[in-house]
Amino acid sequence: MSELSELANAKIDAERVKLLASLPAEIGALKRKNAANGLLRSGNTILGVVAICSSALDSLGRLVLDQYRWAVAQSLLTTQSWVEELVRAVPDQLLPLYERCVDHVKREADLAGAPRAAPECIAKLEVKRDEIVNDIALSLRASFAERKRGLVRNLGSTALGWLSKLFGGAKP
Repeated sequence: MSELSELANAKIDAERVKLLASLPAEIGALKRKNAANGLLRSGNTILGVVAICSSALDSLGRLVLDQYRWAVAQSLLTTQSWVEELVRAVPDQLLPLYERCVDHVKREADLAGAPRAAPECIAKLEVKRDEIVNDIALSLRASFAERKRGLVRNLGSTALGWLSKLFGGAKP
């Protein structure tokens, strides 16, 4: 199971690096657009940065969920404790991106001359991060429960098939 989680984590790390690298370019494009409209040092820029960061967190959250679901589906011996270990790892997967987003929001709030806007915007990102963590936890736990039920159903079906062949095949 550790090999599967290591593979999943490696894919997540690679995507996180891409997202971290793309943030400055996306924010730069937003700032150029707002500068052309005379809104560079405004709340629109700060809210735009929050939207870009929120979208990046969503993207990373989807990837974390996909990769951890894949690991759960591929594991031969999936246990509840292993799934909970994955659930506990989710906040750590989001933390570097979240921290970079907070830095961008603070910087843009300072540049706009609205440092008091930063805490409210950061709170929005924190809520977004917490929602993602909760959604992933629920989805992983549900995936584990579905897998466990599926295995029990398959074992029951297989056992009935064997019994049928053993006892049902001998007709007088």
